[in-house]
Amino acid sequence: MNNLLESSFIIHSRDYGETSVIYDVLTENYGFMSVLAKGIKKKKDGLLLLPFRELLLSYTKANLPLLVKHEVSNDYSKINRNFMLYGLYYNELIYRLVPKNEPLKSMYSLYKSQLNYMVSDIDVSVASLRFEYLFLKEIGYGLSLSDELNGTLNDNDTYYYDFNSGFKKSYNNTNDKICGTSLLNLANNNFSKIKDVKVLRQIIREVFKKLLNNKSLESFDIIN
Repeated sequence: MNNLLESSFIIHSRDYGETSVIYDVLTENYGFMSVLAKGIKKKKDGLLLLPFRELLLSYTKANLPLLVKHEVSNDYSKINRNFMLYGLYYNELIYRLVPKNEPLKSMYSLYKSQLNYMVSDIDVSVASLRFEYLFLKEIGYGLSLSDELNGTLNDNDTYYYDFNSGFKKSYNNTNDKICGTSLLNLANNNFSKIKDVKVLRQIIREVFKKLLNNKSLESFDIIN
């Protein structure tokens, strides 16, 4: 039987019997999937199977693949401590919102690039806005402009987010308004130049809640 060899990140794990573990992993070519590691708790090299490490996993072709071999190809152990809880938050987003067994190569690239941010000194809120915004795009629920804006934004105008139709021009003094400059920077992925980070993250949090049928994300509640 030919085994598959795949670059992967562990997103979640759960016990299976007394000595085995099921790992939910984000893979480079096969998306988000589960593998069963039989007897892994008795093996010394089982300690290598940790989150925030890029792993090469060899596993069988099956409905629930069996893990055959594993090794670390890239270790992100130097992740900024301020990011550690945020990393668990990113993992929870993937675990709860990414469908299983669908090719998601761009999601893998997004996650890996986010880990590279996490070893830097970038502001945690800005880095998290980046991941949240791009993650929503990847799962097909990206923030959009309302039809009335005709695809245009003005630096000098302010906007608010309508969850049914997208960003709209604001004509009053609501607390959740966002300046046009911030939205233009968001559209161009210039996250470090965005002024309204807190407001945008709150909008995205509400989108996540709607996608989860108003259920909260435990990790988000902890970090905020």
